[in-house]
Amino acid sequence: MSRVVVGLVKMGAAKRLSDTTDRRLHRVVLTAKGRALYERICAKRTAVIAAVIGQLKPETVAELLNVVDRTIGQLEEALRRN
Repeated sequence: MSRVVVGLVKMGAAKRLSDTTDRRLHRVVLTAKGRALYERICAKRTAVIAAVIGQLKPETVAELLNVVDRTIGQLEEALRRN
């Protein structure tokens, strides 16, 4: 993960901030450039997913949504138990 952070910092997409209470810690925050990059990536991902789902038959999409809903429910239940 630190390689990713180093790369983002080098390209100006993120910056490290020293923690005010624990000098051993550094916070990583997106810069304006990083936020714009994030927004572009999210938009592209959404477009790709929409294109793929758009090619599916309606009954396949309904089945997919059903599986996703059940999976989310199971994950939420697992989180409540822990």
